[in-house]
Amino acid sequence: MSGCRGGGAKGTVDGAGARQQNTRRAVEDHAELLLVGYAPWCERSAQLRFAETSAALRAMGSAVAFAKLRVERYPKAAVAVGVKGFSTVLLFVNDTEHAYHGLRTR
Repeated sequence: MSGCRGGGAKGTVDGAGARQQNTRRAVEDHAELLLVGYAPWCERSAQLRFAETSAALRAMGSAVAFAKLRVERYPKAAVAVGVKGFSTVLLFVNDTEHAYHGLRTR
């Protein structure tokens, strides 16, 4: 799922290598991971409710882990896991990306 399209990150990124490794490790360490790539200025990203999504997954007893990645701040990490725009929702099962067919408002 993608909404706003980014034109690339601006400025330099401190700790990009560490963030890239951490993001890749999160995908590898969780059997199921729902990862959201977002930008704070993107209207579609603003509509995503990170805290509510994470709480709902826990409340349902879901084994799916939830992670968010600020794409502009960590562009190398975003590329490493396949984020192509803002906002992007990716579902990983056993380190493999699967098409996300969840609810969409538009």
